[in-house]
Amino acid sequence: MSHFTVLVIGNNVDEQLAPYHEFECTGHNDEYIQNVDITEECRDTYLKNTTNYLVSPLGEKFDAYDERFYRKPTAEEKAKDPFARNVREIYPGWTELTVPTSTVKSFAEFVEDYYDKASIGPEGVIDIEGEHKYGYTLLNEAGEVEKVIRRTNSNAQWDWYSVGGRWTGMLKLKPGKIGSTGRPGLMTEAAKEGTADQAIKGDIDWEGMRTDAGTKAAALWDKVNNVAPNKWESWDSVLKRIGSGKIDEARNFYHSQPGRVAIRADQDLIWVEDDVLIPRDEYIQAARDKACSTYAVVVDSKWIGKGKMGWFGMSDDKEDSVTWAKKVTELIDSLSDDTLLTIVDCHI
Repeated sequence: MSHFTVLVIGNNVDEQLAPYHEFECTGHNDEYIQNVDITEECRDTYLKNTTNYLVSPLGEKFDAYDERFYRKPTAEEKAKDPFARNVREIYPGWTELTVPTSTVKSFAEFVEDYYDKASIGPEGVIDIEGEHKYGYTLLNEAGEVEKVIRRTNSNAQWDWYSVGGRWTGMLKLKPGKIGSTGRPGLMTEAAKEGTADQAIKGDIDWEGMRTDAGTKAAALWDKVNNVAPNKWESWDSVLKRIGSGKIDEARNFYHSQPGRVAIRADQDLIWVEDDVLIPRDEYIQAARDKACSTYAVVVDSKWIGKGKMGWFGMSDDKEDSVTWAKKVTELIDSLSDDTLLTIVDCHI
């Protein structure tokens, strides 16, 4: 799961973000929910799925994961692992049997069990506020599956959000100007005085934010240059030269370079990445642009992003971070000074 920043441009923050909620988490049954036909997906899964049984010496078949085949961990097992779960044991003389699910269960039964989609007959009524809220299965008069529907928001980008959150105080205000702050994220300090999560563009000290970021970048670049003056070959270059089929060899070479060894030995530089391998002025400018950049921007209820957030903070960025930051900076600079800007911490 991931947190990421979104810059919402204009008023009505909640309304602008509404089209991008993840229905399965929010439960907001609104105009952004679509009926998606997943019949073929379900049928493909059904045909590939298998069912496991345990067969007794007398030939009786039981669900392989029935509670009767689990016992509580012994004291010895608990001593080794205080969080030990119940242990699965197969009785002497019993055998395991795996068969295609399609041989023991109808498609309609499988969909109801596996996908948790309540069935509706020809005379049934779809209840999207009740049991069919997240989807349903349409059956014909013979009880066969006609269509399986998933109710979802295909444009989902967040499952919850808060103004500020982990990035509370990201906006630096000009002296004497005021803005508002949301609530800090978990284990996040409150916004510092003179900062905000929401303010009009003209009250935000953009140049101050950029200068602060550029100053820090310059100091970091200089320190890296002093510690490892000859720098090192980037990971992308190493991998391309050695080949992705020799990942271990590439990794060993990359980390054994004198420059990488030197910065790893410095506690302040352990997390320095290859983006520092550019001329000093370019590195400073990139930092200045990133000071005003967020992962995505929402304007006029349109979501503009460089990628899609996924599990564990990964994304499939379509723009490199430097180019994206520059675009966001240009967008901000083009806005009128009375435009309301809000920093939102989104989660997915």
